[in-house]
Amino acid sequence: MLVNNEFIFLQLQKTGGTYLESLILEHFPQTEQLGKHFRPSKSFDFQGKKVIGSIRNPWEWYLSYWSYSCLNKGGPYYQCCKKKSLTKFFTNGRKYNCHQEIPYCFNDLTNITKSEISRPSNKWARLYENANDPERFREWIKLVLAPERKFDLFQDYGVSTISNFAGIYTYLFFFLFAKDFQILFDESMSIDTLENIKLNLDGILKTENLESDFIFTLNSLNIPYHKALTPALAKKEKANTSNRAHPTSFYYDKETAELVANKEKFLINKFDYVFD
Repeated sequence: MLVNNEFIFLQLQKTGGTYLESLILEHFPQTEQLGKHFRPSKSFDFQGKKVIGSIRNPWEWYLSYWSYSCLNKGGPYYQCCKKKSLTKFFTNGRKYNCHQEIPYCFNDLTNITKSEISRPSNKWARLYENANDPERFREWIKLVLAPERKFDLFQDYGVSTISNFAGIYTYLFFFLFAKDFQILFDESMSIDTLENIKLNLDGILKTENLESDFIFTLNSLNIPYHKALTPALAKKEKANTSNRAHPTSFYYDKETAELVANKEKFLINKFDYVFD
């Protein structure tokens, strides 16, 4: 989360946040970084600042998450592949991202324990061995979105009601941008009620048009910026990129493309995404 005198930028994983991070720190004075993928705490004072975020094509998002993990990097890689010490067994790796506000009950802890005991860490590691192997990706995406493995990447996703009808990406979107993210754990939640969730979001940038969307959003929200920002955006190299050599369509087959379409249909419909 980046905060300055003009706006707040909330960093959703694998949507270009790292790319923009250094530019914002350089071109907007007094910008402060409060964690990486943190959401504002309940007591956070927005002081009228506008909130900007970013979004990515869901099919591309999952592929990017997987291929980056194939570099043996990122929280999800360590969450899936590394055995935990006893002291970390019950620790949610993202507890600081939500300021330890995630509600866990005894039943949740029981389910997390069962999942952790059965977590196939060797299988996860094998699926991250080659970022140019579509069969590994297809097996990975089915494992990621399998109900029985829903705690492996993000414990809080597995605990949430959203995990009953939507994918990890939808959960992370609302975790970051919802004004009250604890509604995601309400048993009354359904795919039909997602549209009613109120968001802390005044402008959204699509990763596919990140540079132009950023300038457009700054202008539309009347946020002043130095003229040097525009050429800097054009010259800036992407950060945290993956090591795959093939387009998105190379990795998906009909089954896995439809799986993402079903699990992420809310974001697909809301932001007019299609499978390329």
